[in-house]
Amino acid sequence: MTIKTLIQTGGLHKSCKKPPILKNSVILYADKLYNPYSLVKNLEYKESIEKATEIIRTKSRDQLQFLVAKGKNAIICKKNLTIFCRYGRHRSRVVAKLVQKFAPNLVDVIHY
Repeated sequence: MTIKTLIQTGGLHKSCKKPPILKNSVILYADKLYNPYSLVKNLEYKESIEKATEIIRTKSRDQLQFLVAKGKNAIICKKNLTIFCRYGRHRSRVVAKLVQKFAPNLVDVIHY
């Protein structure tokens, strides 16, 4: 039986429910990535994440690659991962989705 790595996403704003910081976890801040909210706010959830991924890849390519690489390293080292952005709706979830693609069978994702 394989123990899965946990990826949590959440928002930094005071109105957001924050994920618990687990022992032996890596914390990433996606709040410096381009914010796609105004361009995706009227879309359905799945479509908004796909569109947000495209937008962030275009507008914040280097920063996104850096965060995803850090996330992949956390999985390799069997560390849990917590990703924050302002409200926890798009940027943190995009990073989580891209990190999860690296090892989908070894990762569980929880969005707060």
